[in-house]
Amino acid sequence: MRRSIPLAVLLLACGGKATPDPEGGEPSDREDMDVDVDTDTDTDTDTDADTDTDTDADTDTDTDTDTDTDTDTDTGAAIRDLDGDGYTISDGDCDDEDPAVHPGVTDLCNGQDDDCDGSIDEDASVGMMLLTIENPTGLVLSLDTSTGTPTVISELGDGVDNSMTVVDGTRTIAHSHGTRSLQELDVCTGERTVMADHGSGNSCGLVWASDGDLYGLDNEGDQLLRFDLESGAAEVIGGIDRGVGNCGMAYDCVTDTLWGADAGTRELFSIDAVTGLTLETVRTDVPFGAVGLAYDPANGMFLAVTGSELFSIHPSTGESAAIGRVEGHEHLSSLTFHPTCD
Repeated sequence: MRRSIPLAVLLLACGGKATPDPEGGEPSDREDMDVDVDTDTDTDTDTDADTDTDTDADTDTDTDTDTDTDTDTDTGAAIRDLDGDGYTISDGDCDDEDPAVHPGVTDLCNGQDDDCDGSIDEDASVGMMLLTIENPTGLVLSLDTSTGTPTVISELGDGVDNSMTVVDGTRTIAHSHGTRSLQELDVCTGERTVMADHGSGNSCGLVWASDGDLYGLDNEGDQLLRFDLESGAAEVIGGIDRGVGNCGMAYDCVTDTLWGADAGTRELFSIDAVTGLTLETVRTDVPFGAVGLAYDPANGMFLAVTGSELFSIHPSTGESAAIGRVEGHEHLSSLTFHPTCD
């Protein structure tokens, strides 16, 4: 290997400090210095730095980071129960950040796959009671979906509850025609709590949708309402572009669609939840008087109660079939699926 001569030695050997020519020329002994210094510096420095630095940095950093990080993260997420519901991703939990979602849970009518079976809301009504309230006695009845046979669950006391829905599978809320108020019900014990007088017409239809909103159909103002779940106050979303008589409401959780029923015209109509306008109208031959309407995701059909009879209605064609009479009871005008009472 060639041995480099320090710059200071070269300067001394040339008789001192080299000074540039005032006119831009270079002293002749400066040319010798440049040749030695440049050659030695470039050869030694570039070769060592490039070979050592590039090879070590690329090989160590890329290999270690990619292998360690990816393997550890994926394995950990699959075996940890992040939401504390007793199920991990490896156990089939399809949303490990929501404790209400895991295999074996009751599938709510909320537009999501609660039980992680790959289908949405297909069995949301399985094991649920189909409830209605008789007016003005306040009797809460569970109806057999195959025959219409009633079973008394509880008694709420005198009142006129013309619509009812279940919020998030836990809270039962009804609209009182007499007081124009929302009331929270415990249908299993027969207890009733007034939430608030909303001061906005007669909500003859009431549904909770998977967007978390409680909707009402006001047949006095022909408008779609949104209710505050805490205060019970009503907000007008928009006018329904049709006159509405006695009415009911249902929510198709599979297609995320609000539906109304008009007793006067015997029609079902879908509603835009943003504007309140009618989207689609289906004619049916159900002899509506009062109207209670519910959607059954188990078979994709509507169920309707009117006075003392229970019907099924096809949502696309409006074709209906009488299921049976609700023997011994009259003035039924609300309908909803509800968890069974313990």
